[in-house]
Amino acid sequence: MNECIETSHVFTFLNENYLKTKSKILFALEGASGAAKTWGVLDFILEYCRINAFETKRIVIGRETYRDCIDTVAFDFFKRMTQIGWYDINNHSRSNPQSYTLFGNLIEFTGWSNNGQPSKRQDVLWFNEVLESREENFKQYNQRTNEVVLFDWNPKVTEHWVYDKLLNRPDCLYKLCLMFDNPFLPKGQRDELLRYEPTHPDDRHLQKDKRRPHPVNIKNGTADDFMSDVYLFGIRSAPTGVIFKYIDYIDSFPENIAYDYGMDFGWTVDPTTIVKCAEDPNNIWLELLCYEPIEDPETLHEYALSKGINIKLSTTADSSDKHSNDKGTVEMVKGLRDLGWNIHKVSKTKSVIYWILSMKKKKIHIVKNDLSHHAVKEAENYKLREINGIQINQPVDKFNHFWDSSRYRHMAFNQFSDFEVTVR
Repeated sequence: MNECIETSHVFTFLNENYLKTKSKILFALEGASGAAKTWGVLDFILEYCRINAFETKRIVIGRETYRDCIDTVAFDFFKRMTQIGWYDINNHSRSNPQSYTLFGNLIEFTGWSNNGQPSKRQDVLWFNEVLESREENFKQYNQRTNEVVLFDWNPKVTEHWVYDKLLNRPDCLYKLCLMFDNPFLPKGQRDELLRYEPTHPDDRHLQKDKRRPHPVNIKNGTADDFMSDVYLFGIRSAPTGVIFKYIDYIDSFPENIAYDYGMDFGWTVDPTTIVKCAEDPNNIWLELLCYEPIEDPETLHEYALSKGINIKLSTTADSSDKHSNDKGTVEMVKGLRDLGWNIHKVSKTKSVIYWILSMKKKKIHIVKNDLSHHAVKEAENYKLREINGIQINQPVDKFNHFWDSSRYRHMAFNQFSDFEVTVR
């Protein structure tokens, strides 16, 4: 292997700990862009195949979708193989899924969401950009892995099941990876990342509120707090401009408080969401109970019963409830009523932004459960639209399924209250 492999800080961390560990090990790599996370893992996998030559090891590399895996991780893998002179076209299977045989070991590329229940076992598993992935997918693959599990991410959210469920495991070794530790990062990429920094580079040792403004980046309009935190310094952050920025994540729904449900319909791609909701003059409590596409009332009914959802309690649903599929035109609310649901369509008498601002008047609590990572993802990505860089009072129609369900229920709860919200 060449000098870059021998001196890469990520490769060194992985290889040294693998060689001295006799049992299964999990490696967690969090950090900035340009920090050599991907290259370090690739080099580790190549070295693993070399030192385990002809042991018929199986290595699985994947991202949430197969397309993303091929376009990014597989592309970098074959580029790296070519750089060091190891690539042999005869060892490269271009079938779907693609694979490569290296020193008698099989390396396979996959997409977690494109597969059904995994049945095979592997010796090494790499979950690239793990924050994109579902916890259940990770569990299924992890329990079928014999030796090494690697997962990496840019810290572009502040709450995630990875932080809660993996980093505290005794068999998990964590490394924060920064571009400042990567001497091989090309100058052009390094300079581009440094343009995000909003404060003076000489003040990095100070608390943020003590630092001077950057002498160039602010003037040039390239300074960005979120991009700097995540992609330059590897700090967990939420995007700027998010609508619901301040949220309290709690362990359980409060007892002895009246609740009911909000529902937003999704069909083949967008999820149907059901949110358990409660509210008082100062607080809103929310718990996500469903987050998957469901095309007909009967399937939704069975799902709700399996999750212990009380269909006799009031459910406020999206008024856009008609959907055409191979059964013809389906009316979800009517179908659920026929199945015994106490459900009604929301009355949209005021604008979306009116009710968003109404919700923001109260403290929002979200319950952590096996689906809450979807709520967290939406909370940290639901933003106001921008036109020519200027925010307008209209939300982007993305990352809003959980919030739409919650808003419908909030609208029903407050429809006849006498408060006013000023929209500027």
